[in-house]
Amino acid sequence: MPGCGPVCAAGLCADMPQLGTLQRRQAAALLGVAPYDNQSGASDGQRRIRGGRRYPRNLLYMAAVSAIRCHAACQALYQRLLNKGRQPKVALVAVMRQLVTLCNALLRDNRTWQPEPPPREALACRPPPCRPSLAAAACCRPPVARQPHYP
Repeated sequence: MPGCGPVCAAGLCADMPQLGTLQRRQAAALLGVAPYDNQSGASDGQRRIRGGRRYPRNLLYMAAVSAIRCHAACQALYQRLLNKGRQPKVALVAVMRQLVTLCNALLRDNRTWQPEPPPREALACRPPPCRPSLAAAACCRPPVARQPHYP
């Protein structure tokens, strides 16, 4: 994944074991980079990020800084948001959210990051995140050799 080294990957896997089973908005909220409304009655405040897990958020912050410097897609997102008038921190949090979404999708699909996405046909048969049906399990996973059970 762009900007994410072995320490960041291990830290995300250790501190967010739910990655790969969540939807993208849930993963962003669990990390603490999802924007929440600040509204009450007629007052309409700015959206802010809050909550989440601090250590994985710190890891992903450094990964986002590195990805902005080294990865073209993250750099383009960051520059596009700056050109729209967003604050640099807001643009950086958007890159963090993109990275956690990418990490969640990679773990969900059980694949490694590649600069070019795989063709759609390669992702057609992926194991479901929680309760696999018998047809999907037979299609996607190799048979498991069972050990005999002796009383």
